[in-house]
Amino acid sequence: MALTDITTTEILCAIEEFDRVGRESFLHGRFRPARRYLLAHNGRQYGSKAIVGVAHGERPRLDRLSAARVPQTVGHGAAL
Repeated sequence: MALTDITTTEILCAIEEFDRVGRESFLHGRFRPARRYLLAHNGRQYGSKAIVGVAHGERPRLDRLSAARVPQTVGHGAAL
């Protein structure tokens, strides 16, 4: 699956999970805190690679991406 196959719905599901469990739990063991690229949604900021990695896991029958599997090009601006 290409990153362009991830839908807005899957991104929003990942954001909802982030908000529900909190930053530390969301990132724990999967991603490091964002240093450069952030996703802004409803006045809050999220690590773009972590959100995309978890959104990838929202796709049917796919495992979530780890930080090592999210391409470095993720985070170069995208609109929801």
